[in-house]
Amino acid sequence: MKQIEDLSVQTWIRGRRDLDFSRGCYNPERDTTPQLDQFASNSVVFTDTATSHKSILYSLYPSVHKTSRDTVPEEHLVSPLQALQAAGFTTAGIVGGGQPRAEFGFAKGFDEYIAVA
Repeated sequence: MKQIEDLSVQTWIRGRRDLDFSRGCYNPERDTTPQLDQFASNSVVFTDTATSHKSILYSLYPSVHKTSRDTVPEEHLVSPLQALQAAGFTTAGIVGGGQPRAEFGFAKGFDEYIAVA
């Protein structure tokens, strides 16, 4: 097996509701993004950040992780980030506040987790 000497994995997530509702997949009265709407019709489309972040960080569907806008259950699963930590990788997360806060369990698997305003 080839050893990985240097690896950087980055996930950028941008969620602004005011922009999202200008898109047809979030607002059927708008016909502003037909290609995105077609793609979204065969995809998982998130309407809140806690659910989307949990799905992205754990590679799970919302029906499996049960996270919602109102509930972020205690996580008992090993996240992909924890697996990277166990393999000796350093992990860091930088978030802009909102629902993906450390107190909701989103810091699990990060060596360093920074919330900026």
